[in-house]
Amino acid sequence: MEQEMLQRLVTNAVREMRLPSRPEGRGSHVLTLVDAVLDAALDEEATDIHLEPMEEGLRIRVRVDGLLRAYPSLLPAVIAPVVIARLKVMAGIDTAKRNRPQ
Repeated sequence: MEQEMLQRLVTNAVREMRLPSRPEGRGSHVLTLVDAVLDAALDEEATDIHLEPMEEGLRIRVRVDGLLRAYPSLLPAVIAPVVIARLKVMAGIDTAKRNRPQ
């Protein structure tokens, strides 16, 4: 994924998360961001996608041709919980269960 496009998606998602709560539309930019990351991984024929929580945010790494490559920037910590929740929903995982593996 191009750095400029990733940065634009992240900026929109962060801006949306900082707005006063609007339940009907909140998180739509995060959904777009997650979909774009997944689409980029598919385009690159990645076999793995790693999301690694860090103090500053969420690091994304993809495995392509056996090599693990990091995306150039971290996803900010403010959107990390929503990104993880979106992926759990997509995977059919119960988002309410946090204290045990699924």
